[in-house]
Amino acid sequence: MTSYDLDKYFPLKGTCFHCGKDLRHKTLDAISQRFASGESTSLLAAEYNVPAQAIELVIRRYSTTPLGVGLSEPKALTAIA
Repeated sequence: MTSYDLDKYFPLKGTCFHCGKDLRHKTLDAISQRFASGESTSLLAAEYNVPAQAIELVIRRYSTTPLGVGLSEPKALTAIA
């Protein structure tokens, strides 16, 4: 998917008065944070009504790891006994 696909699924919303970026960064940040917290790409895709590939594109672009490495689905958290 290209940046055009990102625009297609997450259209520009205007300017954020706090940081000057486009307002959609709040949605993209929320997706990244929720994925990092353990939610699956399929669940996020269903909630945002976009294909799973759109969620994966967001994660790759806004990942804290270089080049979006580590895009695998998060492992379930287990309690340490």
